[in-house]
Amino acid sequence: MLELNGITKQFGKFTALDGIDLAIRQGEFFCILGPSGCGKSTLLRIIAGFETPDSGSVIFDGEDISRTPPYKRNLNLVFQSYALFPHLNVLQNIEYGLRIKKVSESEIAERVNKVIKSIGLSGLEHRLPSQLSGGQQQRVALARAVVNQPKMLLLDEPLSSLDKKIAEQTLLELTDLQKRLGITFIYVTHNQSEALTLADRIALFNNGRIEQLGTPEEIYKRPASHFAADFIGKMNFLPVSYKDRVNGHFHLKLFDEWEILYSHNNLTDQKTEPLFCLRPESLRISESVPGNGYNSMPGTLKHVLYMGEARAFEFEIKPGYNVLVKYQGDNEINPLPGADYYIIWEKENGWIIDSPK
Repeated sequence: MLELNGITKQFGKFTALDGIDLAIRQGEFFCILGPSGCGKSTLLRIIAGFETPDSGSVIFDGEDISRTPPYKRNLNLVFQSYALFPHLNVLQNIEYGLRIKKVSESEIAERVNKVIKSIGLSGLEHRLPSQLSGGQQQRVALARAVVNQPKMLLLDEPLSSLDKKIAEQTLLELTDLQKRLGITFIYVTHNQSEALTLADRIALFNNGRIEQLGTPEEIYKRPASHFAADFIGKMNFLPVSYKDRVNGHFHLKLFDEWEILYSHNNLTDQKTEPLFCLRPESLRISESVPGNGYNSMPGTLKHVLYMGEARAFEFEIKPGYNVLVKYQGDNEINPLPGADYYIIWEKENGWIIDSPK
């Protein structure tokens, strides 16, 4: 549905976008994820038509719209601030775009009533934006965009102003809405949890470029770089060196001291200084060296962190190297700070990346 070919954009000497190539499928929930200043909102504004690329093309539904004004593109943008008209009530805000397009009164009534029911705004039609909660305002902004029946909906950090509980509930509503409507969503966020929860695919941005493109599971479990591994979730980084390969498994040396097994085939793609990545939730704590099928390293427990739904344990492995272990619920033992334990993991867990330059 959307093809971006070689998109570049500069503001003075600052390069906001540096040769972006991207294809987004019809009906996809696509997330553009990255830190502040990485170019994600600039790209969204280029797709919407509020910015013009310095070079490259935007192909939407088979047509080059790179220089097409926003009002002639069959897509809608939901702004971060929602941009509701404060003097218009919910009903008037939603129907505003249809009236500008001079849609008939009967069709306006039919389309507005349908979207009010589908987005859960029934009973709020005559309230002003100032009389609505943040979550309700967000739904009005969505309804105003959806009622125009766009082929694509662009959302620029729409949950950033909501508190955590309302934002989590709205996430579920967004996924349900997108599935019901079948509209292609492009969702910009700096929040990793939002992207992992919502997206069919994620484009992870860094300094105006796409650092990694893939499904949430691919990016979370198989990061392509140190930035990708470090930006999404918590990650332990440990130095390793290659020893040999036997029966399809790589034998690695951790800290040039402990031998571990590695079962993925990406090690041959790495450069001279590989790093071993381990997610905290893939680790377990043991009082003894495990049996076959597990890797292990010794460590001294320094801190126990209570996190409500989970507990985290910070171990010192070597001077200057700490490893975080995270448990959802209860763990098998009750580790005590100051005591020595083994940190264990299955050989299929973990991932090798190259050290950052």
